[in-house]
Amino acid sequence: MPIKYAALSFRKDLELSAPFVFDQSTYLVATNVASVFEPGKTDHWRKWIGEIPWEELKRDRLSLFTWMPTKNPGVLDEENKELTTRINSAWYALLLGAGRPPFWGGSHQMTGTGELSNGAVDKVTVRQFSNMFAITRPYYVHCTMRYIEQRTNMHGDPPWPDEIKTLYNLLETRWRAARAITSIIRDALESLKDARCAEDPGTAIARFVEAAEAVLAMPKGKAGKMEFASRAMAMLSPYKTDSYLDWPEPNLKDVRLIELYELRNSRNHGKGTFDSVCDILGSADKDVVNDAVGRWYYLAEHLARRSIRHLLEHADGPALATKRALLEAAWDAGTFP
Repeated sequence: MPIKYAALSFRKDLELSAPFVFDQSTYLVATNVASVFEPGKTDHWRKWIGEIPWEELKRDRLSLFTWMPTKNPGVLDEENKELTTRINSAWYALLLGAGRPPFWGGSHQMTGTGELSNGAVDKVTVRQFSNMFAITRPYYVHCTMRYIEQRTNMHGDPPWPDEIKTLYNLLETRWRAARAITSIIRDALESLKDARCAEDPGTAIARFVEAAEAVLAMPKGKAGKMEFASRAMAMLSPYKTDSYLDWPEPNLKDVRLIELYELRNSRNHGKGTFDSVCDILGSADKDVVNDAVGRWYYLAEHLARRSIRHLLEHADGPALATKRALLEAAWDAGTFP
């Protein structure tokens, strides 16, 4: 049976003992894409893709695959577009899940034709190939041993796969199938992606906060740090225990959400993130500053994920996301969150 497929290939940040199945045709596997190309034609595809990307594809990697049967294997058409959109849902589900995403570094996306071998994509050809976004490792991984010590075992086997499947199904069957991926949720996801690709932690913090603000939906008359902190707290309060943040029960007396909003403003208004952190802390000690920036990065990332997920999971989410005014009104009426 001829099939079309789409694939995303990344450097892996965890060991995956078995394929992780999103649905009957979409899965994450610890393999390099080069291993599933047509046998005997690797020289052709190495020249076609380019030597450097090919060497990347040959490394020990994680790869996302999705496929569908086709009657038109030689045609690049809406089927290929559908497959690449579907694989993006799986990718965003991994970004939205708890803990660090399981991959990092530059990614490569491709689509084309292939065959099935024991339910897996094999013997592929390529009709489109792109060098994609480069995911950075979170700043807190670099800057604080406290995080490393507390989060050493955060990845691996369940329960995270069940959570990822739920998020994937929300994006695919509740939102995209209903044509509910409006500019509000699209912008929030795009800001989340930009944050995870940012090398500079100040930029990442600002983009995470902007991802959350798409859902926090503050009208002009209520703009400001206290309203931001209040709405952010509403997103975080059901998930309030976090030993890394030393935040067993967050409340508005804790100023970190206000400081987070100020850091976002500092970055976007050109005031300098690290200078602002030094002012907040009253210290220029490198280790102290890096540890604090790492925690704000972690908090901003957590807030962005929780906010987007709350909108995705909300019973009226697809309707509220059609117009910003509807989301603002729901906040004012107390029906959201």
